[in-house]
Formats: sequence, structure tokens, C-alpha cells
Amino acid sequence: MKKVLVSLAVSLLLGCASLMPNSISESKSNFDGSVSYKMEPGFIYADASFWSYGHFKLGLFWNNKSKDSISINVVVPSEIINIKSDEGLQFNIDGEIVKLTSSQGITDFETTETSTAVYTSSNKTFRTNVEFVRKLLSAKSVKVKLVMRDGYYEGDFKNAKPTSAVRGFKDFMVKLQPHI
Repeated sequence: MKKVLVSLAVSLLLGCASLMPNSISESKSNFDGSVSYKMEPGFIYADASFWSYGHFKLGLFWNNKSKDSISINVVVPSEIINIKSDEGLQFNIDGEIVKLTSSQGITDFETTETSTAVYTSSNKTFRTNVEFVRKLLSAKSVKVKLVMRDGYYEGDFKNAKPTSAVRGFKDFMVKLQPHI
């Protein structure tokens, strides 16, 4: 009986690990053989203080059919908000402002119900290229601004807390290296 319970617990933990911030999954299409990598979004924290809160997350998606193109997935957990498409994701990279625009006109909203709670999130994808992600990682300072219809959130991309996006971006680029 103990072995069954231990096996069940390990299976549950491994299943949940794939949804952990910064976890990276690889998939291969049975249809055309294309290979995709997806990074579960990691947090963008407001600042480096211990108590800093991450209002939004950034993740990545890449497919070998579009070699140089990469998607930055923005997730705002626990909120239903309208993320702007036009220049909705902005980066201050060592003083240079870069504004990304999404071709996704409407923000996606997700709702997940469990027996004890209802979870919501707002999601939007911004397309860029692999070189831009390399630039983010090699810069000394990167601030991020997520622009919404009624305001904005800002954060520090370089904040290296365990669940921060910068850690996942680094690991993602290492996985991608043999393909690009």
C-alpha cells in the first residue's frame, strides 16, 4: 500500500512540475514532424526586495518551422484585464525603449474551477525574434512594462528570484541552441 501511495504522490508532483514557472516542455508534431518548445511563464517582479510581488508573467514559445521567430506569452494571473495589442509589451534595455505589438486583437481570458476556488488569468502573445531574447539576456538592465487599457504594470526582468522569468528565458535559450 505504501508503494502505491508513494507512486501516486510522485506522479502528481511530476504532473504539476510541468506547470511550474519556467518549466520547459518539448513536443514533436505527429503531423509534420515539427519540434516546439514552450516555457511556462515566470514572474516579472516589481523590484529586487524580498517582499516584491510579481503582477505578471512572461513565457516563451518557439517552433522549428519558423526558426528565427519566437513568441513572448504574457499572463496576468488572478485578473481579467484588457492587455493592449498596440505597443502593449515594452522593454527598457539599457536605456533603449523597445515596444512590441501583438497581432492578437483581443486578450484571451481563462477561468479554471476547482472544488475550492475559481482561478482566472488574462493572456496575450507578442511575436519577436531569437536575437531580441538574446539581447534581453545579455543586457545589464531590463525593465518591463505591460500596458493595459486602464493602466500598466512595471517590473524588473533581471530580478533573479527562483520563479522569475529571466531564469526560464536563460534555460529556454540553452535548449534552443542546437536548433538555431
